[in-house]
Amino acid sequence: MIILPEARKPKFRQKETKWEKKRRERAAKRRVLGKKPLAEPLVIAPAAERKKALQRGLMVFYANGMRVELPLVYEDALLQGAYMTPKGQLIVFRAVPNNWEHLVVYAPKFVGTGFLEVEVGWFSRRRRDLGHMKLDERFQGLGLAKRAASKAERHARALSGGRQRIEIFGRFERLFNGLGYRTISSSGNFRIVEKTGKPRPRDDLFRFHRIEAIDPKTGKARIFTFRVQGRE
Repeated sequence: MIILPEARKPKFRQKETKWEKKRRERAAKRRVLGKKPLAEPLVIAPAAERKKALQRGLMVFYANGMRVELPLVYEDALLQGAYMTPKGQLIVFRAVPNNWEHLVVYAPKFVGTGFLEVEVGWFSRRRRDLGHMKLDERFQGLGLAKRAASKAERHARALSGGRQRIEIFGRFERLFNGLGYRTISSSGNFRIVEKTGKPRPRDDLFRFHRIEAIDPKTGKARIFTFRVQGRE
């Protein structure tokens, strides 16, 4: 649910923080290099508002003059992030338990008086390993694939005990190398990549909502963690 705010809009800082400055400078550098601007995480609601929203099974964000309410669970899919593209399109990440897909990417659209989250991408697993991915070409080049792949592979690492050796399509090799994987073999269009890291229980997207958002106090983007209700 997306609500245009007036009286309910909270008071945020007026002075630019160093984190906001860094994002502005990064965007300017990309423009100079002729690259697409990146999608950015939304500003999460202040703590008191978050607490009330959680009690209603929601999370609240602010972006581009809008107050954005998103259900923590949508058709059994668990909220794991929300981003705004440079063109003002809201993108939502959700984890899907009991499914081959680790993470699904949605683009919410208004339908009548409500909204529908339309699937535009997915990042899947095989035997607890991240194996395949797809993202609508409209949303490529905005940093969304790397964010989603990182979140999905951290989830897989939390389930697999830390060490991962997976087969990927060759076109994804650069992306996974950027996430710290090393290529150990190749065959035709496929690569075997490997990574060892400490598994973190909180990266299990079926037990925790791991939401990247901008802290309204500092302007810094960080991960906000909330336990999935009913899952211990």
